Amino acid sequence: MNAIVDVRDLRKTHGRGPLAAQALRGVTFSVGAGTLTAITGPSGCGKSTLLSVLAGLDAADSGYANVGGVNLTAASARELTLYRRRQVGVVFQAYNLLPSLTAAENVEAGLEFLSLSIAEKQRRAREALSWVDLDGLADRFPAQLSGGQQQRVAIARAIAREPALLLADEPTGNLDRDASARILEVLWNLTRHLGCTCIMVTHDLELAGACDRTIRLSDGAVVLAADESGVRHRHRSGVALQAAAEQAWARAGHR
Repeated sequence: MNAIVDVRDLRKTHGRGPLAAQALRGVTFSVGAGTLTAITGPSGCGKSTLLSVLAGLDAADSGYANVGGVNLTAASARELTLYRRRQVGVVFQAYNLLPSLTAAENVEAGLEFLSLSIAEKQRRAREALSWVDLDGLADRFPAQLSGGQQQRVAIARAIAREPALLLADEPTGNLDRDASARILEVLWNLTRHLGCTCIMVTHDLELAGACDRTIRLSDGAVVLAADESGVRHRHRSGVALQAAAEQAWARAGHR
């Protein structure tokens, strides 16, 4: 496996003294390039802390985390800033769209810190919206879009920077079943047809079952790391979700 994410013995404690809470306890795993990985587990098990470390937003106390050749546990502040701008995209449960900007303008706003011409920003924004099947809604404002459509704009904003890694923290948490399946379809197709690598935190085992790999955390430690065959054996509905994603991609006319 050509690993783009390599994590070894990662540890992180929040707080000090009697109030200290160990969020990550020796987490070790790797993620292959061009794959969709789900991270599951109960609330408070360390999922969001792990994503924050991989996003370069938080520092581990010890251990090793490398994403796309960047050693996050040894990087300088400047190196982490460049990493956040160029190599990782993050999607949250909240869409965080600017209400006064159109869908295309929101995507362009995510390119603000890159040295790109206006024309190139516009081109990337339109292309990213096309990848999430929203090219026909580029000029609409967030209030004119459904929740699922707004989340797809947020995904487009993240991938417009062409990151090595896309991190999604509960991207379907505010959505109904149909909209959640649509988000999964988008993420799955981005990995298969755009070569993007995605790690998604989710409580939804059905969605996790459609991913290439599932990593389950409990009390800050990895208790399960299963590939697609093991996961789908237990969650067969994941196969149906993946098949629907492939069919929708073909209907949209993508190559």
